[in-house]
Amino acid sequence: MYHLVMTKNVKLTCAAILLLIAMLLSSCELALGEPEEGTMRVLGIGTAAGTASDDAVDFTNALSSLASRSGRSISVSLIADTDRAEAQAVTSESIEQSIETLATQASDGDITIVYISGQGWTQSDAKSADGKGIIYGAKDARFSSEADYSSRFCILDAQMKPVVYGDELVDALDEIPGTVILITDCDHSGALVGSKSIEVDSTDFDASSADLTANLFSASSVDSSKVQILASARRYQAKAAGKALGDVNHSAFTAVLLEGLGYDQNTESVASMPDACQDGRVSINSLYRFVSDACEGSAETPKMSSSLIDTVLFTF
Repeated sequence: MYHLVMTKNVKLTCAAILLLIAMLLSSCELALGEPEEGTMRVLGIGTAAGTASDDAVDFTNALSSLASRSGRSISVSLIADTDRAEAQAVTSESIEQSIETLATQASDGDITIVYISGQGWTQSDAKSADGKGIIYGAKDARFSSEADYSSRFCILDAQMKPVVYGDELVDALDEIPGTVILITDCDHSGALVGSKSIEVDSTDFDASSADLTANLFSASSVDSSKVQILASARRYQAKAAGKALGDVNHSAFTAVLLEGLGYDQNTESVASMPDACQDGRVSINSLYRFVSDACEGSAETPKMSSSLIDTVLFTF
């Protein structure tokens, strides 16, 4: 009897330790990188007219204003269907060429941020009765550690045609020198992170423990790409209802991002210290913490790829 109790306790302790390790990895708060000295290069993409394009316009406006306030050098380009700012037309070619340009212009000390707002789509191997692929809709849908599900994710344009495929996007961004951050406000965009990061399901302790044991020390458990990804939703989630800032309608996630960055929609600038600022710094982790807290209980759950180094965006 004593032996059985000891065995059970040891198993519970080991499982708890594994879960703690996973939460530490997923928190992305293990180290704080020093502020970069180089240029911040921003590419904003809104894949359709209206909300998606307004999201891209105002996100790039917010970063430009923050850079001005913090004294940071910034270069901004925009791909969107809008008359609010100068922008390239939304095509697969314009996106590909803009990313190639970033790769030639950026240097090791730069930070490149690519932001995309639009409709995301992802498909599983499962087939419905009519033989068509089905969108992930179940919260307990689990990814195989053998597959790269980012290749099954794409972002659609106004005609509902793919303009960006997940695997091609991440591969292209991987070629850009320096620090690279991808922020996506798209349905199911957590698929971009895929099986390369560890997820813990608190409602299924045994399954989560088994997944951790199988994946914790495998290559698939750690994102092999250098691109840091902040996604608006999990792979099984669609976009939440939009939110208006002033007279402009935004996607819910982007509206929260803009609020965290201190963006004033009326002046199209940042006039005060951002709410996402901590200890005089806005970092990718402080921004993630802000949007995660603000989205708690909503239809979208932001997700970020694991990274041992936090990236400082602005200092004040």
